[in-house]
Amino acid sequence: MFAYCENQIITGYDPTGFYNRNNAIKYAQAWYNRRNQRYYSYTTDCANFVSQCLYAGGIKMTNSWHSYKTFNLNKHLFDPRSIISYKFWYDWDVTRSWRLAADQYNHFSSKTNNYIYGNVVKFEKSTIKHAANNCKVKKGDLLYFVKKTLLYHIMQQ
Repeated sequence: MFAYCENQIITGYDPTGFYNRNNAIKYAQAWYNRRNQRYYSYTTDCANFVSQCLYAGGIKMTNSWHSYKTFNLNKHLFDPRSIISYKFWYDWDVTRSWRLAADQYNHFSSKTNNYIYGNVVKFEKSTIKHAANNCKVKKGDLLYFVKKTLLYHIMQQ
């Protein structure tokens, strides 16, 4: 069931290098209450933060899932907003799947992207606790709540 980490669900280490749960968790613990200036800051930042954690865990950026910034000297020197915030010093290229939960869910649910093995597992609200107690949900997995249903990804290669 946990082939991506050779059934080492305690350590969460993926020897293939695809995804390291512990690195994702360490990133979340380090940045949960402050902004990492390597990434654009949004008013509602949930999916953006999850993407940062996944990237820290080893998920590679792609054409359809990424957050890139490049320094722009002209903006830094001539844009008056650059006095207010560092984010005006850069040009930002951030995909919807990086920053928006619905697009992120669709991206990681797609079998063509090779992030999941099998189907996305869906739990009704009444069975979430049961699923967690049976070791199906672990730190580092993707969880999306849609109304009363939990949509759950086991990050696998």
